[in-house]
Amino acid sequence: MKIKKLIAIFMLIIISVSFVSCSSNHNTEDETDFNTTLITPEDNFKNQNVLIVYFSQAQEDTKDRAKNGTTEVAAKIIQDKIGADIFRIETKQDYPENKEELQKTAEEEKEKKILPELKAETYDMSKYDIIIIGYPIWCNDLPMAVYSFIENNDFTGKDIIPFSTHSTDTNITGSEQLKQALPSNYVDIGMEISDNIILTSQTETEKRIAVWLSRLQLVDNQYKNKDE
Repeated sequence: MKIKKLIAIFMLIIISVSFVSCSSNHNTEDETDFNTTLITPEDNFKNQNVLIVYFSQAQEDTKDRAKNGTTEVAAKIIQDKIGADIFRIETKQDYPENKEELQKTAEEEKEKKILPELKAETYDMSKYDIIIIGYPIWCNDLPMAVYSFIENNDFTGKDIIPFSTHSTDTNITGSEQLKQALPSNYVDIGMEISDNIILTSQTETEKRIAVWLSRLQLVDNQYKNKDE
């Protein structure tokens, strides 16, 4: 009986070791597959056709410095630096420019999952490889107008590069939300920049955007090795 028990224990040990070994090999294969199929800026973003798509909202207290919102300011700086085509997402019904009313509307749209109608529902993106998408962060998420655009357009085979503007202390770029909305696409981690920087320092805004674009290999980094 003791011999049988010892044999049984020995067999269990062998099975356990084999199971751990298989699990370990499986994880290694998964990591290798992921790393080899991950698209990187060095081999994918350079010399590609780029479209900038953005949603921007004016607010009454900053219209004198950003007529159509801070996201548009950033989008046009990006366009100026890389020479890409640009398209603005606009809703048929204007959002309120009062901050409190705008927040209330944004919260209601998100809670009820309302996709607002757009002035132009679609845009021909067939000739573009990379779509840079910009928007303000509303309720820790993308504005529902951006989801409307995603719903109505074909992003097949496009690489997505997000950028966000925000009025609060956050580091949300919207990349995670875009990954959920576009699960078959590569989505870059993106860039976030505060409204305060955009509204108070054009130099700092342009510098941050240039450094970000250089990381993506879309422009040369003119600030490399310079004092901050």
